[in-house]
Amino acid sequence: MRWEKAHIGWIGAVLLLSLSCRKTGELLPNSPPDSYFVVDSIPLSGQQRLNSQVSLSWYGTDRDGYVTGFELSEDGVTWRFTEQQDSLFKFALPSGNDSVDIELWLRSVDDKGAVDPDPAFLRIPVKNSPPQASFEQKALPNDSVRSVVTFRWNYSDPDGAESVVSAFLKVNQGNWTPIDRNQALVSLVLDPSASGNATAELYYGTENNASLTVDGLLADAPNQMYLKVQDLAGSESSVDSSNVFFLRQKTSDLLLVGAQPTSVRQAYTGLLDELNISYDIEDYHRNAAADAPKFWDPGFRLLSGLYDKLFIYADPSTLPPNPVSGAEEPLLNLAASAIQIFTDKGGKSLTTTSFTPTADITPLIGAFPIDQVISSPGQARVVPDSGLYSMDSIAYPDLFPSSIDIGVDPFVRSADSELFYRARLTRLSGWNGDDLIASRRRRNGSVNQILFSIELHKYLGDRSAMLQLFDQIFNDDFDW
Repeated sequence: MRWEKAHIGWIGAVLLLSLSCRKTGELLPNSPPDSYFVVDSIPLSGQQRLNSQVSLSWYGTDRDGYVTGFELSEDGVTWRFTEQQDSLFKFALPSGNDSVDIELWLRSVDDKGAVDPDPAFLRIPVKNSPPQASFEQKALPNDSVRSVVTFRWNYSDPDGAESVVSAFLKVNQGNWTPIDRNQALVSLVLDPSASGNATAELYYGTENNASLTVDGLLADAPNQMYLKVQDLAGSESSVDSSNVFFLRQKTSDLLLVGAQPTSVRQAYTGLLDELNISYDIEDYHRNAAADAPKFWDPGFRLLSGLYDKLFIYADPSTLPPNPVSGAEEPLLNLAASAIQIFTDKGGKSLTTTSFTPTADITPLIGAFPIDQVISSPGQARVVPDSGLYSMDSIAYPDLFPSSIDIGVDPFVRSADSELFYRARLTRLSGWNGDDLIASRRRRNGSVNQILFSIELHKYLGDRSAMLQLFDQIFNDDFDW
């Protein structure tokens, strides 16, 4: 009996094994993959919540194959496929909410197309972080500016810059004015007719047309600007403030622009004062060029556009490094593009400067009536008893230097200009070339641009002659 029981038990085991096995070569059914977030939970609350930009990682496993990708969902219904195993999520908070719990589901997809039937789940506690806005300090206006305020600003947000939806600018006690958050370079142009409380036109970047009007400015008084931004959740940045700057109003239709020592400036202002010609002055030499524009375009372009006439005096020396761009160039090179636009719009200008034989005047071509500086071995001089003579001698006097003008550099005029003044040169050491030192352009038959390649303040040997020249240019040639 004992054997029979054992024998029957053995036979039953064999039958059970044979019933539980499949035929040789028959495949097992595919098993779906499993899905896992690298973190199981994020137990944060209050101010410890994550900002709305969250970096997450995940992975999947498959017992009988391999994972080809993943599907993610924020509602458990709509899924999006990815082959990545990590991503930076930028969650949008509902408007007006400063915190929210984001729900995220993950399911793996295997090489047979099977999808994890039991997705991994993660609750992500996020909060809105306030944005920041600030003026770019080195690009703020100088302590004193004439009519045009140009500045640059920026903003950021821990939740992503795209979450910032609005930006606002205020001047003094004026209103908060919405501005384009994507325009970092802004210029305010003071109403030329205003005194005291004033408005300004606002320009973006290097645009030629104003986009809107800003109130609250004070003409001929101290001013300060304020800036803030707002994000999708309605959270505002703290207010950033600019330096205080004195905003000077335009007082004349003539702007005197120079970058030479005080004695040179006084020589020219003395002549204008004696002729009772009013002017505004921008001295870009004083205080190591502290008052020079940080942005020649649009700053100087917008400023010069407020005037009918310009008088520019310069030499070949470079201005100190620009605090924003770092550029070190001569005044005329920096101002050339603005002068071109000024002239094209009907402005009138007198420019007196000097060059070096090897000067690169490429930036000046087109903006001024010059094509080339004469380059020759040796040296050309003008001595006191020779001087300069006009090609239009009836209205324009001969000019004589107060002392020997050494190293004069005549030039080749542009094709659209006419001969104006020549020099009686003393040629030394084989110097050879033309003697043209002034040319002029006309617009609709009237003179609108004059260029001298000598510095006129050196030609006061006959002061009455220089007074006659200035009177003719500013009161007759440019009076149209």
